[in-house]
Parts: sequence; structure tokens; C-alpha cells
Amino acid sequence: MNPVKEYENQVPVPKIKLWDKTKTNDFVNNIDHDVIETIYNSLRSLEQNGNFNQETANATVSMISELFLNGSKQAFGTYHNNNINENSGMNTKENKLPTWFGSQCTKARRNFHRARYLYKIRKTDINKEHLKQTSKIYKRTLNKYNNKSKSKTIKQIRNLKHSDPSKFWKILRGNNSKQCDANLDDLYTFFRDVNDTFIKTETDAMPIHTDSSNEHINSRITEKEIESAVKSLNNNKACGYDNIVNEHIKSTYCLMKHVCISKIVQFSI
Repeated sequence: MNPVKEYENQVPVPKIKLWDKTKTNDFVNNIDHDVIETIYNSLRSLEQNGNFNQETANATVSMISELFLNGSKQAFGTYHNNNINENSGMNTKENKLPTWFGSQCTKARRNFHRARYLYKIRKTDINKEHLKQTSKIYKRTLNKYNNKSKSKTIKQIRNLKHSDPSKFWKILRGNNSKQCDANLDDLYTFFRDVNDTFIKTETDAMPIHTDSSNEHINSRITEKEIESAVKSLNNNKACGYDNIVNEHIKSTYCLMKHVCISKIVQFSI
């Protein structure tokens, strides 16, 4: 396939920018109240029909996720990933110089190339010695600015460890696109069977507690417990498959309090 046509057919998918705490109010204002009521009514319908299962729960979480993503898109904006042609046969990064390669490096490289060309067309002892000197200067200049750049980067990473942990770990992980070859269903089946085996072999040895002895554990989740759990959520944490981050929940708790509290309390055992 023609790499040019293949590149032209690739449409970059816009991604939502990371959470910006300075735009929290914009995010909250962009939350659609009608969608919140739709989610609430949907949960009420599931409760009345007794149809609350894994499938309906996933559908509800998807609605909440889409609600938060739409608000984030309007508040924080989007960006395009410019690395779509990395494996398409048009590697634009191949000839791109590093950021630390400045005017001094350019000058040293030009002098080295000139000395090498002169020695190529006239192999004299003077040109040979000149080529040797310019080569040393060129390598010394590259090492100097490369080491400066590394020291600066290390210092920035150390500062990020405390100021912005999410960005710190993103830099350390790099662009590792490796994916696990294990099938999710196989992993689920494996650990389910392991747990079933453990329960069957350990049931006789484990004491059976009645509801009366575990009244506190089996009691319904209270509004205070939910509010405390929401407040204790840490910021700058990666989202899961639902694309919901802790900041989404904490900033919109005042709007979705009736959804979080009434339904979690009702569906708790």
C-alpha cells in the first residue's frame, strides 16, 4: 500500500486534555442536569422492575462516563496525537534534532563536515590534523550540551515527583505501548476457579457468622459513609476503563448527590 495514501487516510482522534483544577468550575457548569435526571430515573426504573444486574450497571456507568467526558471536553478542550505516522512509512521524527542541539552544536558540526570534505579532496597532513581537531571539538560540544540537557531533565523529574506525581510517572513509563496478550475472560475464569476452590476447601475451617453477629458489617451504607469516601479520594490518579477520574466524582458530588446516595443506599445489602 502507498504510504502517502495510508497516511492521508489516517484521521487523528482528538483526546481530552488532562484535568485542570483551575477550570473546575467550568467543568461543573458544563455538566448536563437533564442527563443527571435521566440517570436517576433510569436507576429508579431498574429498582422498581428488579432488573439491576451487571449489564444494566455497566450501561448506567457508561452514561455517567459520557456525562463527565462531555463536560471535560467543553471545559478543558482536546488535542490531537501527532504520532499517527510513526509506523506508516513516513517517519517525520527521523531527521528531527534534539532540543539541546543549539547554535554551538550546529557550528561545531559545520566545521567538522567542512574539515572532513577538505581532507577527502586533499589528503594532506595539515588537513588530517585539522579534521582530528574539529572532530574532537564537535564530540566535546555534543557531550557538553547533552549532559546539560540530561541534568536539567533529571532536576525537573525530581521536582515533578512532589509537585505533579501523575506527570512524573508518565515520564518514567515513557511511550510503552506493550499490551498484555492474556485474554480478560481467561483471567476472570482462572481467578474465579481459584477462589471457588479455596472456598470449597476452607469452608469447614472458617467460622460462619450470623447476621446478628455482623450487624454493623451487614448494615446499609449511610450517607455519611458515602460522603466521607468521596472526600477521601486522591487527586491525580489514573482512570479505569470507565474513563472516570476521582476529580469528576469529587467536583460533581453536590450535583449528583441524590444519585450517589439514594441509589447506593438502596442497592446496598
